Amino acid sequence: MPEMTQSLKRLEEILGCKLLECHPGHFFSLPTDGERILSAVNEILARTSEAVSAMQQLEIAGRLLIGVPDDFKVVDLHGAIPRCAELNRNLRQEVVSALSRGSQ
Repeated sequence: MPEMTQSLKRLEEILGCKLLECHPGHFFSLPTDGERILSAVNEILARTSEAVSAMQQLEIAGRLLIGVPDDFKVVDLHGAIPRCAELNRNLRQEVVSALSRGSQ
């Protein structure tokens, strides 16, 4: 905790504002400046977590063939495919669409 306190104090010095208010009984609150920076801090933490996860995961290589019927909501794949490609640069992805059995 002392390291975090020092880092927080240093950030407050750099920004010239108070980001966290400490109250008796170990109660903390966010002043206006703390609330303003909170979304950026959350984004930084999320990206840091993603980077750590990416480095800890084994990279998948080879070929991934995804078969979907033509009536499948492709929107469901729009986020998954790029994310998989981003995390696994040596993975070749192919999506094949055909008529579903009920449509034939």
